[in-house]
Amino acid sequence: MSLTHPQTVNGKVLWMDSGVSDLIHKLNYGDPVLGWEGDPALALFMDKDPVQGDRWVLVRLEDDGEYRDVCRSRPGLPLDERLLIRLMEHDSRRGFNAADVVEDAYDPF
Repeated sequence: MSLTHPQTVNGKVLWMDSGVSDLIHKLNYGDPVLGWEGDPALALFMDKDPVQGDRWVLVRLEDDGEYRDVCRSRPGLPLDERLLIRLMEHDSRRGFNAADVVEDAYDPF
């Protein structure tokens, strides 16, 4: 499956610079070395903010046709394969349970 993502989503600009093209390809089509299967519904955008600083934003085209933010960086955070590792660590299909994390964070004992 191949998707063509729009140039802008909610004021964010699609990031297609040559410096990130290899990572975008891995993001969409997988990285067998890391064990990431890929997801063509993911797209990488740049959110340019003159006050807070530029940050990259990973968004996903959901089944309802809406783009939703998956994660966003701190301003100036470099982008590399650690993003794929974090996606795998937080993948519910791999056993991650977000409710457990929330419960643990708010457990007073």
